[in-house]
Amino acid sequence: MPGAAGLVLCALGLLATRVEAHPEISPTLVNRYLAAAVLGDKIQLSLTLLFGLVPAAELRRKIDSDADGTISDSEIAAAQGQWRQDTQRTFAFSLDGKPAELVFAASVHLNGTTADSTAPAVIEIAASCAVTPGRHSLRLDGGHDLPRLGETEIALDLSPDWTLVESRGGAAPLARETLWKYRFDGPRRDPKEDRSVTFVIGSAQAGR
Repeated sequence: MPGAAGLVLCALGLLATRVEAHPEISPTLVNRYLAAAVLGDKIQLSLTLLFGLVPAAELRRKIDSDADGTISDSEIAAAQGQWRQDTQRTFAFSLDGKPAELVFAASVHLNGTTADSTAPAVIEIAASCAVTPGRHSLRLDGGHDLPRLGETEIALDLSPDWTLVESRGGAAPLARETLWKYRFDGPRRDPKEDRSVTFVIGSAQAGR
């Protein structure tokens, strides 16, 4: 199992955006990083959840289904399956106004498999879909707010054959750090609050 620094580096690998991402582990919070990378004819989506010491301990106790104090490979596999099933609650993605058909993969990195460990933990969820040349609208939403939610970042990365036309946040106020990245802190004040981000992109084949 990698150390805490290794977990952050692992998370950084999923957040290779045009602007510098800065995933951080907060001791009492779960920080969330959602990214879309458009590479050629593929859109690769990644969600990284960084669990600080307190929420990581809570996560381990939940995964330890037989409460024997040790988290087995089968319990980790069951947790990954549950996260994969719950992904529609964790984040939402639509392409040109329609939900995309996605197959998700989930990984749980506990950095220690005893239930009483307080080391940070990382959950990674990934999916991909095809995209055709032209102009497209990509909408990303963090979805259901997790307990102890800290910061959320939503970011975009494009290969050289794509360009960003515009980006905009939802109805709720979001901090736009750049056209490529938005962030907000804490859970929604109202469950209906729109904290989505829409990126409009165009391809070289479409003449931009």
